Amino acid sequence: MFIKTIMIYYHFVLALSVRKIAQKTTLKGKNSLNNKPKKLLDILVNKIRLKHYSKSTEKTYLYWSRNYILFHNKQHPKIWAK
Repeated sequence: MFIKTIMIYYHFVLALSVRKIAQKTTLKGKNSLNNKPKKLLDILVNKIRLKHYSKSTEKTYLYWSRNYILFHNKQHPKIWAK
């Protein structure tokens, strides 16, 4: 149970760091005129690859991240506090 709690906390911290990066980065190239920020899962993949995690870890993180987002009906965390 303790290890599971640590894993959840670690994923939460990783998600926060990814979210901060998402706010700062924009797409380059074709969509640079729109100045749209990159999608959260794309940033997560880039962050995981930057840390040289294995492909299976990347796949697992993306799986859990997608399910977490879908579980909360794609709402922003600020809405949950209400």
